Amino acid sequence: NKVVNYMGGMAQGELPSFYQSLDVFVFPTIRKEESLGLVGLEAMACGIPSICSDIGGIKTYIEDGVNGYLFTPGSHEELADSLLNYSGLDLSEFLHMSDHAIKTAKKYDRKVVISDLRKKLAGLLK
Repeated sequence: NKVVNYMGGMAQGELPSFYQSLDVFVFPTIRKEESLGLVGLEAMACGIPSICSDIGGIKTYIEDGVNGYLFTPGSHEELADSLLNYSGLDLSEFLHMSDHAIKTAKKYDRKVVISDLRKKLAGLLK
């Protein structure tokens, strides 16, 4: 019985339904230069909390135990612990984490980011 499937590339329009079909999203990168890790935010925007490496830009949007889980890159033990913690959530805990994941992802919406950038630039021009 397969528990991990490699999906290959997907069209952008297919991503929301794909993310929503997942039980869990794991992003185990070991790249120190990982700037943001957009895939984690994409999953979160679909209500799927992310279990991610505590590295690069990822650690700026994952609040461990609130909207997902963080683990030390390369630590299989911490990854396993995060998966066990996630699988042990009851429905209300999962929904709470899912709501926080969606709220976090909304902060990275293009319109929100552009609006924030304009405000900051306007402040610099004063």
